[in-house]
Amino acid sequence: GRLLVVVGDGHVDSLPATYGILDKPKEVVSLQSGLVMELASVPSSLYKSAGKLLERIEPSLVEYAGNSTEGAAIHFVGHSLGGAIAALSASILEGSLPLPKPTKQKKKRRKKGRSSEATK
Repeated sequence: GRLLVVVGDGHVDSLPATYGILDKPKEVVSLQSGLVMELASVPSSLYKSAGKLLERIEPSLVEYAGNSTEGAAIHFVGHSLGGAIAALSASILEGSLPLPKPTKQKKKRRKKGRSSEATK
């Protein structure tokens, strides 16, 4: 059996939006394979999206791999930015790239003078 993961993006018809994403800061990542240490420069937002995708589908991947008797064949496909996320996801799952580090959640600030309880 095969598992097909199809990755889409919301910027299919917007070239300026696509360029905007690709122009954002890059993240330098140390590759995990090979004898020589190599570095890759990947768009940070796409790399993080690939990590989030894998976290989201992890239960399905584990279930699929556990039910497979011949070995799990997992294919990631996509078009445009979705293709970039698909390629990065496959590289992370294969072990060539590490999972991106989780981003820190920003704490929500409360406005002064407001509280969660009603006052009389």
